[in-house]
Amino acid sequence: MSQVLLDFRNSKGGPRWDLKSIYGHIVEFSGDQQGSRHIQKALETANSEEKEIVFKEVLPNAVQMMKDLFGNYVIQKLFEHGNMAQKRVLASQMQGKVADLSNQMYACRVVQKAFQHVLVEQQEILVRELAPNALQTIQDPNGNHVIQKVLESVDPSLTGFLYEAVSGHVVKLSNQTFGCRVIQRMLEFGNAEQKEGVLKEIMPAANSIMTDIFGNYVAQHVIKHANDHYRAEMIRIVLRGNVFALSRHKNASNIVEECIINGTAADRTAILKQLTDPAHDPNPLLTLMKDQYANYVLQKMLEELDMGPERQKLIDDMRVHFPALKASLTGRQASSLERLIAATEGTKSPRRSRSRSGRAKNTSRRSSELRVDVNSSTPTPVLTTEQNSPQSSSPPSTNSSALGDSGVAGVSADGNKGFMRALRGLSLQDNEEDVGADNLVADRY
Repeated sequence: MSQVLLDFRNSKGGPRWDLKSIYGHIVEFSGDQQGSRHIQKALETANSEEKEIVFKEVLPNAVQMMKDLFGNYVIQKLFEHGNMAQKRVLASQMQGKVADLSNQMYACRVVQKAFQHVLVEQQEILVRELAPNALQTIQDPNGNHVIQKVLESVDPSLTGFLYEAVSGHVVKLSNQTFGCRVIQRMLEFGNAEQKEGVLKEIMPAANSIMTDIFGNYVAQHVIKHANDHYRAEMIRIVLRGNVFALSRHKNASNIVEECIINGTAADRTAILKQLTDPAHDPNPLLTLMKDQYANYVLQKMLEELDMGPERQKLIDDMRVHFPALKASLTGRQASSLERLIAATEGTKSPRRSRSRSGRAKNTSRRSSELRVDVNSSTPTPVLTTEQNSPQSSSPPSTNSSALGDSGVAGVSADGNKGFMRALRGLSLQDNEEDVGADNLVADRY
């Protein structure tokens, strides 16, 4: 360790430690946790001259730094805040190594950042290197994040090889930890023809996919992001099954909720009819209210049903079961449940704004908008302004929110804690994540 870095660490940084004070030691500082953070912060406000000096020191060691625990963050910052000429040169250092870097724990973050910030021409050069081993990279703990970022950031005209790679493997990938995330991104960002190929493999296996711990997220994405035909078909598959049993299933209950949210009023009526059919259980509504998964389905039904006799009857029927529920709850829980159910007799929660397809508006800036002067010192805009989906919120992601806590709340053994909290307007699900890369969090415990 140099004396400069030692002095910096002993002094715990400070105003006198600007970038100029560490020139000649940029690479060393980048490999140190404190030093790396210092450079990252400084680059956010550095002028063109300062960034050029940092860039020149980093360049001979760029690939090594991409793979470094702390150094990779400095390279990411240069992709974010450097000028286009610097980004072009940094990306050229990756050429011939993209596949290897994509599967490396720290470098995969840099590759993602590169795809977000380089121009279309260089995206095309880099993405070609993923083609020979695309299927392997899709299933890699680190590489799958790069594939996801490619699907989000690169024009579909350049990603066709990925859809070719998964052809014949969609169901298998949908039921895998890492593959399911890539299939979800394909359903979000593919063009109509690309999605069609994926959906044709999913639909025949829909019943098994929706009950799988990973596959259920893919089934949810079909309902949220597929066209009207496939959305309606998925809902029909659910209705042809045992909705009562699916609502009590840890994974499939998610699908029933998406059907309620994205289906038509007639779909909701059909689902409610099955949920309350005594053929499934002598007291179906009581059973569902006490179930740790099905109670969320009832919550969603209350949220989505239009104000009117149908919704009011559901509330009235639920109130009938208060005595039986109270017997299994503490006094505080029981009184809270009664109070909160009573509150639902007023105005219902407003529905979230969504398009007919159920998909959020795409705010992505496709690459055609990024044809700028390569010698400009102005930072390039990113290709997409959307956050990573919860399904890819692991440390290998370039999204800063990926390093946060999941915020998952627990559910009591009988599931009624979640039921009460949701009716209070604090839906447990609002704080939950879906499939994370290194920390899988199921929708409900």
